[in-house]
Amino acid sequence: MKIIHFPTTRLSELVKRAGGISRDDAVEGAMQQMESLRGESDDVIETTIVALEAIGQAALKEGKCSREQMLEILQHGDQMVTLAGTFGYGPLGIASRSICDMTDGMIHAGSHDIAPILVHVQAIRMMSPRRTALAPEAMDKVLAELTRVLTHLNFSPISDAAGEDNFGEIDGVVLI
Repeated sequence: MKIIHFPTTRLSELVKRAGGISRDDAVEGAMQQMESLRGESDDVIETTIVALEAIGQAALKEGKCSREQMLEILQHGDQMVTLAGTFGYGPLGIASRSICDMTDGMIHAGSHDIAPILVHVQAIRMMSPRRTALAPEAMDKVLAELTRVLTHLNFSPISDAAGEDNFGEIDGVVLI
């Protein structure tokens, strides 16, 4: 018979004590805390959208999107994916993942075309939490069109190529 010994630690002693709050109360408190951060998150999302628009306009003036600009787009897109997922902005999360997939595909294909990126940025702008929400049918149509752009260019989601846990690394930017 194998005996497993669990060492006594400060945490194990604290867990054994009576008191504290219930799991349901802890979850409720955490949800309230997260909700209190929604306004700040919406500010960051708006700032990120403005940054994406600025990158798009600069690339449009140059007539192409540079690799450095694409890496910036990936960083901003990743931030939006995280915030959209955390605060329940499903369509914004889908569009943000799509711009990441588009940009990653373009980097790997050596493409510098700005048009597909501008389309994605415009779609993301329409899904900003600070904007009036699109009707569900319109939202579905926009997301379907983004998928068509990816399909047309034969780009697949980053997660398909890199596995579930780690999307990979591009020029020192780790995509997770």
